[in-house]
Amino acid sequence: MVMQSSLDEFQELVNSRSHWSHFSKDKHIPDDLLTQICKVTQRAPTSFNSQPYKIILVRSDDAKQLLGAAMLNESNAARVTQSDVTAVFCADLQVVDNIPKIQKLFRDLGSAPEDYIENIIPMGLKVQSMGFSGLRSYVFRMMAPTLLKLAGLIRLAPAYNSPKTWAFRQLGFVTDHFVLAATAAGLGSAIMEGFSCQQVSKKLAIPSKYKPFCLVSLGYKDESSAGRPKSLKFPMEDIFSLDTFANPYPSKS
Repeated sequence: MVMQSSLDEFQELVNSRSHWSHFSKDKHIPDDLLTQICKVTQRAPTSFNSQPYKIILVRSDDAKQLLGAAMLNESNAARVTQSDVTAVFCADLQVVDNIPKIQKLFRDLGSAPEDYIENIIPMGLKVQSMGFSGLRSYVFRMMAPTLLKLAGLIRLAPAYNSPKTWAFRQLGFVTDHFVLAATAAGLGSAIMEGFSCQQVSKKLAIPSKYKPFCLVSLGYKDESSAGRPKSLKFPMEDIFSLDTFANPYPSKS
């Protein structure tokens, strides 16, 4: 049964969120509130519950200056240095290293068959993330597109995804949870892609197996400054289709 009041409240929450560039300098996010936002973020779905990411919360003045220097423009640098915290979302490109930890989560929950835990999860993660550790990862990545095409001639097979593509796909869900949780907490947020991946990794000492996906700056809003107006979206029928690609939903007729 649809909980209409909850759906309406969620729609109002989503509609209330806009990109925010100016943050209060006098009001800081309490640690317990930031922790709660992080806990909500972790509930985001990921393939095989693999959670192929690391999120760095940049909060000290020194770390903000380092991260700000990796931005591609002054406006992004200002958001980093003036917000209360900036979350750096990093994709794990070698999620297969965590297979034993992922299997333990399933075993501790006790709801999945042992064959699924022991065989399907490792196989699925190795195929979906094209992941192996060390030298094997480079060899397999070169061979994977051809192998999957050949397999597709015989049986249904997934499309090739580079580890980065696959991990970035998972992080999209995670980032959305983080931003909406922050919005529900009354915070402003700014999502940023304008940064040097190499410099962010260097400034924050990020290991090479992780790649920055995006940054989200959070803080209480500076109410003396206006946020961006609510963005306009394409008509729904230009985005949604029913049953086949060319059949718009809802129908224009």
